[in-house]
Amino acid sequence: MNALNLGRATMPDILQAAHPDRTEAARETFAPFDIDQADRPEPMDVTLLEGRWYTTEELAQILCVDPSSIRRWRTTKPPQGPPFVRVSARVTIYHSADVEEWLGDRRVDPAQFRR
Repeated sequence: MNALNLGRATMPDILQAAHPDRTEAARETFAPFDIDQADRPEPMDVTLLEGRWYTTEELAQILCVDPSSIRRWRTTKPPQGPPFVRVSARVTIYHSADVEEWLGDRRVDPAQFRR
């Protein structure tokens, strides 16, 4: 299992990848939480952990706008701009895939307007 493909990984598998020398300890630690396969919930999709995350300042630099513009987009009702994750009261981050999708939605093709 490689570090970026955690979509179907269990906690012991993740610990084994991070600490191969502690495999048995990880299995013993999480053994009480094992449940029947039929009762097991679907694994969480962790694709958001892959890719690049940007702070407000980094995103502003990429988009060539002032960081206050991005803050204003985020705080208007309803919010505008790319989707964001509020990590804390002072930290907001943006995932690269969300920014790319938002930019793609705003793309204007002049060929559509030609007759």
